[in-house]
Amino acid sequence: MPTYLVGGAVRDLLMGRDPSDRDYVVTDTTPAQMLELGFTQVGADFPVFIHPQSGEEYALARKERKTGAGYNGFSTEYAGVTLFDDLSRRDLTCNAIAIDPANSDIIDPFGGGRDIRDKILRHVSEAFREDPCCRAGPRRPTQRRRRR
Repeated sequence: MPTYLVGGAVRDLLMGRDPSDRDYVVTDTTPAQMLELGFTQVGADFPVFIHPQSGEEYALARKERKTGAGYNGFSTEYAGVTLFDDLSRRDLTCNAIAIDPANSDIIDPFGGGRDIRDKILRHVSEAFREDPCCRAGPRRPTQRRRRR
């Protein structure tokens, strides 16, 4: 059962911060196999499971396909979905990075580590064009001026 640490936890680690929570993506497995291993399923729309000992979230790698407008207008599939497929559906490159806990390899197909270093927010794909928070192109977070 290949398992990868993903998303905000990886971003936080690369920024030198302690992650507040850890999410994992699992490939090459089924909901039935997760249940046999003692995980508890909590996701109704797509398979998300809680680890029996740690209580951390483990989600099956998934693809999302737009079927209508808005946040609810999509379908998901997980059979045969790869880690790359799962990372491809994420919003920003800094959230589309994984770590393989078996060997500590960083999997960064979209250059999110470079964007973290350069302090750039960049979309992984056009999938978030409907999100008003994500309409701008690559940009640096604004800096606030200090009042004197």
